[in-house]
Amino acid sequence: MSAEQTFALLARVPLGPVGDALGGRLLEFDGATGTAVLEFRPGPLHTNLWGTVHGGIVTAMLDLCTAVAGIGASGMTQSCPTIEMAQRFLKPVPVGRVLARGRAVQLGRTIAYLEGAILSPAGEVLATGTVTSRALARDWATALALPPGGRHEVTGG
Repeated sequence: MSAEQTFALLARVPLGPVGDALGGRLLEFDGATGTAVLEFRPGPLHTNLWGTVHGGIVTAMLDLCTAVAGIGASGMTQSCPTIEMAQRFLKPVPVGRVLARGRAVQLGRTIAYLEGAILSPAGEVLATGTVTSRALARDWATALALPPGGRHEVTGG
């Protein structure tokens, strides 16, 4: 699979309701380094009492960017559900555009080691995390394939 094909498929991997609510989208993927960069746009509903992004939301963004990196680094052949995660909050994460960089450190047959960082648009590291995840076989190319018309039809009663 070419780098362009991998990016096109990886950009279609669903981020779920949390990722959608945060405006998540894939900006870059580097197959040579197993690194994915996503953009998120947390808003006022995602804040804590101090008006910065809540730590649970920061953790969710770290979890999503590392999973996407693992999926891409596997050649679109694995899912990476989290088993264990550790995060470090270095600076407050402001409301608005942030970047989330995930990297596949090591992919095995059953376990994947991933790491991530939340960055300001200027590249300042705001939070970091490490993830241990399961490496589950999944054929993303088939799972995300669209029929010839370009969209899935919903049928039934």
